[in-house]
Amino acid sequence: MAAKKQCRYCQKSLAKLNKTGHCADCFNNNVEGIRAEYLRKRRTGSSERPVCKFEDCGKKLRADNEHGYCSSCFYSNRDGCRTEVERTKRTGSNDWQDKVCRNPECGRVLKSNNERGVCSKCFSENYDFVKTRYEKSKTLGYEPDEIRICQAEGCERVLYENNSLGYCYECRFTVEGVNRDYERIRLTGTIERPPCKGCSVELSINNQTGYCVSCHRNNVDGIRSLRDSSPKRLYKKRIASWKRQKIIFTDADVVEYEEATHCQICSKEFADNRQSMKCLDHDHETGHYRGTICGACNTGLGKLGDDLKLVLEKVFGYYSSYAHRQGRQPKVNLIR
Repeated sequence: MAAKKQCRYCQKSLAKLNKTGHCADCFNNNVEGIRAEYLRKRRTGSSERPVCKFEDCGKKLRADNEHGYCSSCFYSNRDGCRTEVERTKRTGSNDWQDKVCRNPECGRVLKSNNERGVCSKCFSENYDFVKTRYEKSKTLGYEPDEIRICQAEGCERVLYENNSLGYCYECRFTVEGVNRDYERIRLTGTIERPPCKGCSVELSINNQTGYCVSCHRNNVDGIRSLRDSSPKRLYKKRIASWKRQKIIFTDADVVEYEEATHCQICSKEFADNRQSMKCLDHDHETGHYRGTICGACNTGLGKLGDDLKLVLEKVFGYYSSYAHRQGRQPKVNLIR
């Protein structure tokens, strides 16, 4: 007859199908760790308890421990063990271990969802302008290809993409010559200064003649003669002269003067000589424009006193006295 099974701890008789070697009470009370040992062997295939992976720790682990670290080492994140376990569990692989900060002086392991390539510290310090690129990408909708900084010494301001000068707004006014170059680019589209046509000296931004001051003064290639004789310049000089003489005229008067070809007194055609040149006639008392006459008629009116009524009376009296001496009647219709 087969011997009855007995509990190894309390010697109680056991059922035939009992595989633990302990009664139910001892098993449930985990006497001598029998329950933990049984469960560990069923789960892991071995009854031996694993120990913490850190050599200087050596604590025994629970049977359901999957990561191989004791609770003390795990929750204190010793050597990043908790980070390693949680990231591997979240990502499903160890690829995150290859993601480190691209700053060679940093080398921190990045989060699995990090897309900037640098850690938060290097990002806040704007390493390699990462923060600038990120902020610009949010504003522009895309990440700029190149980030340029101001060329001025000691200045690290980031320039706009369309900045062709190489200096920020503040340094444009402090660095000598930069603002002049900026104005040249704005007006001409290039930083290169055009050379003088006479001596190849670089010209100023607002130079319109194409010649430097020296060549213009020396009338190289006849530049002064051409410039002074241009219709636009002559028109401006004429209007300025009328204003200096306080002549009162309208736009219609200017048009009449420009279109006049014959003297309004003697009907002679205007010419370039002094006697036949075009002259503006005005009332010296009121300053109003009267008409356009030749140089000879203008000189004659001036010598006769410019008072037309008095001039006509004197001329008529002089002509009448001569006619009476000759015994003739003066022909009034001759005086117009």
